[in-house]
Amino acid sequence: SDPTISDAVRRAWDDGRPPLLFDPDRVLSTIEMGPDAGTSFVSYHCPDFHTDPTDLDGTIGTLSDAAVFLDRSMRAGGSGSDGPYPTDYAVALGGRAVAVFNRNPAPPRFRKLTAPESYGVMRKERENARRLVGIRGRLLASSSGDGGGAPRPSVGGLAEFVTDVLPHARIVRPGDADRA
Repeated sequence: SDPTISDAVRRAWDDGRPPLLFDPDRVLSTIEMGPDAGTSFVSYHCPDFHTDPTDLDGTIGTLSDAAVFLDRSMRAGGSGSDGPYPTDYAVALGGRAVAVFNRNPAPPRFRKLTAPESYGVMRKERENARRLVGIRGRLLASSSGDGGGAPRPSVGGLAEFVTDVLPHARIVRPGDADRA
């Protein structure tokens, strides 16, 4: 490798800040909440750590890019079927966003870090889905006559149940719908 090129690259990237004392990829990929929730957490709290809107713009833009990669990974079932793409790309961007762009950090002080409000929405969504699965199962069991309640092909999945069956359950089977 050409030492002149390496020196030019180093000068282009050296902004006078000390190197990170941790590996951002490792932090974001090994936290218990996972990279998706970790990136959301950083996105939610990062404005408190910035003083310059331009720095914040770069951070939020990079976190948004990480979210796009994470969304692609989740749509593929989180399988990482393309090797390191897209999950490792998301981890690299999400883990470095604040460190790279926050050149004018807010003064150090105690900050109470709380879960993003979107977590409550996601928790409620999971609870509602569990309840709907239970209601669907009980209504199907009561309508089968044998108590076994094997799902009928005409009922479809949960989304079809919610839109096509549930609104009419109290009309068609009032006692069963009330018990469900």
